Amino acid sequence: MVKFLLLAFVALSGPVFSQQTWYVDPDSGDDNNDGTSTSAPLRTLGFALSKSGNGDQVQLLPGTLDSANDGEVFPIVFVDGVDILQPFSDPISFIFSGNSNPGPCFRLNSVMTSSISLTGVTITGFDSGVEVVSGASSGGQPFLLDNCVFQGFVSSGVDIKLDVPAVGGVLTEIFWITNCTFAPSTGNFGVRIRVADGAILATGLVADCTLSNCDVAISMEAEPGGSITSTTSVLRNFLSGVGVEAAGILFSAEADFSNNASNSCSAVANGIGGYLSNSTGGFLDAGLKLHAKSVSGKTATISGDISHNLIAENGTNVWIQTENNGNSFADVTSSFVGNAIINAKLQPFGQVGGSGNGIFLDVTLPRFSASNMAPNFGDTNISFGFGANGGRNTIHGNENFNIVMDSEMQNSVL
Repeated sequence: MVKFLLLAFVALSGPVFSQQTWYVDPDSGDDNNDGTSTSAPLRTLGFALSKSGNGDQVQLLPGTLDSANDGEVFPIVFVDGVDILQPFSDPISFIFSGNSNPGPCFRLNSVMTSSISLTGVTITGFDSGVEVVSGASSGGQPFLLDNCVFQGFVSSGVDIKLDVPAVGGVLTEIFWITNCTFAPSTGNFGVRIRVADGAILATGLVADCTLSNCDVAISMEAEPGGSITSTTSVLRNFLSGVGVEAAGILFSAEADFSNNASNSCSAVANGIGGYLSNSTGGFLDAGLKLHAKSVSGKTATISGDISHNLIAENGTNVWIQTENNGNSFADVTSSFVGNAIINAKLQPFGQVGGSGNGIFLDVTLPRFSASNMAPNFGDTNISFGFGANGGRNTIHGNENFNIVMDSEMQNSVL
């Protein structure tokens, strides 16, 4: 998978420029050096980026970089087409230390024309690790975070806000987060991606990451006017909590009075919750939550595939929720294939407040003739949708009920 990503990263990286490698050493470097060799490195990454151009690379030599001792200015702003690399295998070799900095460590605040990557570093003690702000865009080029450690953050490890309209399919977004570790101090989100106002997340990936003790570990949110396509995946991640967090994975779509919202992100081969051993805890509200909300005739749709996940020992393992005003479309049509949805707890990891339900189907004012609550579990005994795409799920051992249907569903169970 990593080899494929690297090949794809090269293929999608845009124009190739002559490359200069810059070196940063926070211990022995000096910003008066020329910075083009390991024997004369610069001291701060911000200064190295100010000298860099499209196609350059900045290599980080082992050390700890902070504002108090090294004069680094945060947030560090990504430069178009410049890769930042710590070339050693262990991310702890290079640390960005925020010392409770109230802002982010890194920020993307522009529209990219060439690829950007950040590889192999540890970011600790910031409000957030990497922030993509409103008005910024990957511009159809890959933005990659790989083999990084985000720890001690407060708001989020990675916070991406996408709202640049993809006019004519141009400026669709490509964001990949792979092989990373997230461990907050009181973090609300591990990875949060919000898409709105005509933006399209065309190729998104959160893969092979470990996330612990986040209120919401991975959140993929289609806000009004936003679209998350079916080529976006949450894949092979390990998510755990201590029984007080809101959700392991949240997929949401929220329409408003003027705009639809669509979320087709898939979740494949993730481990979410307590894993039967109680060595790690589950999430109190839900291991996996799908939430579609709409008003005034507009449509909010969640339709991505949910397949081959282990969802275990959470307060509620799977919570599927649709909300509307009775005159709009809030539809969940995801197919569930080969999932183990087991051992939901009334008190996950000793915390009171779990429902103990395996699957909770939660409907508000369903619209007549709309899909509304129609996830497909593929078995004639528990099939609420249509078609043959779902099936082969294991749903058992949940402390309260294996499946709970809201009384407003008005469905028949065959």
